[in-house]
Amino acid sequence: MDLTPTGAHCALSSCNTFDFLPIRCQCTKLFCRFHISPELHDCSAQDLVNRQPELRPSVQSKCTLQSCGNASLESILKPKEDGDARPSVLCSNCMQPFCIAHRHPKDHSCSGPKKPEAPRKNEAARLLLSKNFPSKSAPLAARSVQRGPIKVSASTNPKTASQIEKVEQMKLRHGAIAGDPEDSASTVPMNQRLYLKAKSRLSNSVEQEIKIWFRQSIVTGKVIDLLIKHFDVTDSEEYSFALAKVQSSGGLMPLHNEQHLADQIADGSTLFLTSTEFLETTQ
Repeated sequence: MDLTPTGAHCALSSCNTFDFLPIRCQCTKLFCRFHISPELHDCSAQDLVNRQPELRPSVQSKCTLQSCGNASLESILKPKEDGDARPSVLCSNCMQPFCIAHRHPKDHSCSGPKKPEAPRKNEAARLLLSKNFPSKSAPLAARSVQRGPIKVSASTNPKTASQIEKVEQMKLRHGAIAGDPEDSASTVPMNQRLYLKAKSRLSNSVEQEIKIWFRQSIVTGKVIDLLIKHFDVTDSEEYSFALAKVQSSGGLMPLHNEQHLADQIADGSTLFLTSTEFLETTQ
């Protein structure tokens, strides 16, 4: 589309309106947007095109809008004299030809290009993510911890497994609290502490979890009493409390109350406060 930088008067004598964006017709004259159509200014080039079919443009000659019969801008604009291809005047959204009055998307209710369908593999990935990582807004029942056997998963790559273990150990040490109120970080050196993840697993209460540390010399029986207070568990005559750790098979193994805790469970492990009755049902 040839546009003069400073504007020009419409070549139609009855108009002569000064237009800052005049459009050059195939007859080489400049017209305003109201008289650019060949039928509105008795275009001399139109007669030549009608007499010589080979000169007719190959693009659609009429406005794509069904209710309009005017010539499209694509079919009436004059080609550039230097032989270079002139810029396209098709709609930038739907790439269809329209007349001057309907050239803007809003003037012909443009629906735009058809959006390609998302690959099916993206949908499959979304479903897989939603299955394994439920949304925080999902019902609590859908995200509750299952009270079945505990599955222990590990990376098949030893190097990766070691790195994961180190990161988990750092997180545990950073957030752990002293299990015994008589101990503190200033009184017990790091190399004398046993860091654990403690969970309560009792039939009459909601499962809880805390990050905690004890002296390596502490007896297992005392740890039971301390965890009962941390979890605020009500003492009951219906069952007796016990501590257990996870076996490689996924089940729980009871610990001996009279032995030191550090002799029965490794640093960074998960410790369960449960009952002897519950342990009997899982074995």
